[in-house]
Amino acid sequence: TQPFPPDLHVWPLREQEPQVVEVVALWPSGGLSPAVRSILDGVRRRLNKRR
Repeated sequence: TQPFPPDLHVWPLREQEPQVVEVVALWPSGGLSPAVRSILDGVRRRLNKRR
């Protein structure tokens, strides 16, 4: 994978059994960078395909 933009923090989550996880994050006061917005849009599309 490519390096993530500096305003996006990523932590791997490894669970033995799949489960629903809710993540709450505080966004930078200046808003998201275009690179982060692009990454999150891709993640959102992938999640919506699974529903």
